[in-house]
Amino acid sequence: MMYLLPGSKLALQVREKEQIPLSLSTHLMPGFEPCFMEGKGYVHLCQHYEHDEVDIYYYTVQTATAAVLFTEAPTKKWVLSYVKAGDVCFHYYDGTPIALSKYGVIFFPTQQGFQVQVALASGSHELICCSFTSLFSAYLFRLYPLLISSERGYPIVIPFIDHAFQQEWQRLLPLEIDVDLYPAFVAAQIRLLLGQCTQTYRRRLVKDVLMTRHPGIDSSVIEKAYRVRDIIHAHPDRVLSLSYLCRMTTWNLQGLKSGFTRVFGVSPHQYIIRFRMKLAVELLEGRPDLSIQAIALSCGYKRPHHFIEQFKIVYGKTPGTFRRDQLK
Repeated sequence: MMYLLPGSKLALQVREKEQIPLSLSTHLMPGFEPCFMEGKGYVHLCQHYEHDEVDIYYYTVQTATAAVLFTEAPTKKWVLSYVKAGDVCFHYYDGTPIALSKYGVIFFPTQQGFQVQVALASGSHELICCSFTSLFSAYLFRLYPLLISSERGYPIVIPFIDHAFQQEWQRLLPLEIDVDLYPAFVAAQIRLLLGQCTQTYRRRLVKDVLMTRHPGIDSSVIEKAYRVRDIIHAHPDRVLSLSYLCRMTTWNLQGLKSGFTRVFGVSPHQYIIRFRMKLAVELLEGRPDLSIQAIALSCGYKRPHHFIEQFKIVYGKTPGTFRRDQLK
């Protein structure tokens, strides 16, 4: 569980309430046990689901000032956590601060008698934490050896995950799943998330492979270019300015343009368009329930007609025609 840090000013102000306020009641999920706390300038809703293989915690935190939480386990467990919204800073057992923003993932073992602190800036935050039971430990060691190693330092941090990975995390919250079917779904979905985490982490480890793939390019340039790519994949629905990408990678504007183009063969702007058009095709084919306007917004286009024009330039037909052709 995650609590307010004892002794903090906020901890003295917080009181636990039995009654969930109406404004948060719409966020309650079937099959989850809710725990609500609030104080002056602070609201904390934790929803907990117990499963044979994993305990799932979904935290919704709103605070007017900076706050500190901690998580503590009575036994050693493995924790996989996803930042759904907001910015957090984990302080691991040795005190090392690890900043994670929206769409970041962290994987680490807990240790009996130790705490992991989580610092939150003011604003709204959402975290999904999966705490694996001892029953699942054998599966972790056998099926996901890349994540489990006595020689590796923890935590494993993935600053940004792509859009498809984000959608799988979202599906873990059972807002549209029958309560009776959810336990079986959890087991399958947890394995999928761990598999995605393993694949994503593996890609972060292949510096030597990247050097071979991009001969003659400095490793720092390759690393920054792939970080820009990760940001593009993580935020398909956002307007990503070059100045924002520069801030996130400590690259200057000219370095960003030339470095990214050397690594990927196209400019950042061209790469964004190609990626978002590919995502649009996936949504048009796989999500018949989404309107063209909803797909446009998911792909970063605030005005649907701009999306339709761009799609027609790339694929030679409008999104509506493309979808109809797929259904024939």
